[in-house]
Amino acid sequence: MPPPWTQVDRILDRQIDKQAGFDRHMVLIKWQNLNYDQATWEDLRDLDQSSSDYIQAFSKYTRHQRFGEDLGARKQKSYTFKEFEEQPAFVNASELHPHQISGLNWLLYNFNKRRNCILADEMGLGKTIQTISFLATLYEEAKIFPFLILVPLAVASNWEREFAKWAPRLHTVTLTGNMSSRETIKKYELFAGDQRKLQTHVVITSYEMLMMERAALLPITWEVLVVDEGQRLKNQDSKLFKEISDFKSTFRLLLSGTPLQNTLRELFTLMSFLDSGKFADPKKLEEDYGTLADKAKVEELHGQLRPHILRRTKDEVLKDLPKKVEVIIPVQMSALQKELYKAILTKNYEVLNGGNKQSNKTSLLNVMMELRKCSNHPYLLPNIEPA
Repeated sequence: MPPPWTQVDRILDRQIDKQAGFDRHMVLIKWQNLNYDQATWEDLRDLDQSSSDYIQAFSKYTRHQRFGEDLGARKQKSYTFKEFEEQPAFVNASELHPHQISGLNWLLYNFNKRRNCILADEMGLGKTIQTISFLATLYEEAKIFPFLILVPLAVASNWEREFAKWAPRLHTVTLTGNMSSRETIKKYELFAGDQRKLQTHVVITSYEMLMMERAALLPITWEVLVVDEGQRLKNQDSKLFKEISDFKSTFRLLLSGTPLQNTLRELFTLMSFLDSGKFADPKKLEEDYGTLADKAKVEELHGQLRPHILRRTKDEVLKDLPKKVEVIIPVQMSALQKELYKAILTKNYEVLNGGNKQSNKTSLLNVMMELRKCSNHPYLLPNIEPA
């Protein structure tokens, strides 16, 4: 059994069992690296209560259990913008770069103005960290929550780890897994009572899971709706665009490293998701601005987009970053590679089939791909590696 499976990840619930003739204190444990549907009830006496993983899980459970607000009686909270000249004390997992503090201030300013926006920094500049710092600030400064984070399924666990590192006071739940896991999450992690009280600050889920759990998540008014890989909303007629547009939110934030590489129509579609009033008709806007051959039109478009988009590159903000150096090292092919390379070019199937004339012919429909595989390693070709 992998060691993490015996380590406590989260405590979901506690109860006292009196059927045994004496009080048994039972806890519902979610184990590390296992899904919620594999959570088990354990006798408290059987657990190592002095272990660091149990202490951490118990502390999180007692801190966040049943703090939820009645969803029917929630009032919108205001936030007064305050510019940070240095890193906030509650965001202290590591040191933020100056451009990340600047990005944090930009997000807070836009939230104060209720102006939805796109954080479009180049990959590697920390869009995730800036977003988490932004959400942590809203919670710490004004007790503003809940937040809904939509991410590709492959990076959902990474977002949860970063929240645990940078904003440990925010209770974060990742809503993924099969139906049984999601039901357990909703019962013990998301809602209290009859689903009228949300008992978490942050919900992380994927686009697909959002559609599956629409009934549970749609009634909530989210203070901030974050969409990672926001370029996926570039098609106004897609099911994803329509589904997400139905969710109520005070503030919308798209994260995308490539918003300006799209066509004008796709860019205006992203903007219509953020501001359906100012950018109501992407098709008409595309016709109005055409090919952007007119300098005045370009400046006019920049003026409309500038308040909504923050785009920075590594060259602009990381002045001490060493310049990229490309070193090309020629490497000769081995004797076997040379033989196979020649056989591919001449379509010598006997050589490519390992000398077996009766074997099925190796496919050479894409000669360039076969040459590439041969150049990387001869055993990538079938029938070559010794049995």
